[in-house]
Amino acid sequence: MINFDAIQNQVADGFINVQRHPSADLQIYNYSQKTQFKWYWTPETKICRGLIVDSKYRVIARPFPKFFSYEQ
Repeated sequence: MINFDAIQNQVADGFINVQRHPSADLQIYNYSQKTQFKWYWTPETKICRGLIVDSKYRVIARPFPKFFSYEQ
């Protein structure tokens, strides 16, 4: 389950970017450069790699979550 309240908080804090489609009822979420620089990987920032939802937060396209190619 995607926590959109947490996503909106992280949008406000600059860790997730959101863009609205110019004519369709769609939004796309991506983690920001701030997330990468501060190494702020949360469940929400990891799933926001192109997450597309409509205005009612119904998921239209869900990407693979962020993964790391080395041990953490």
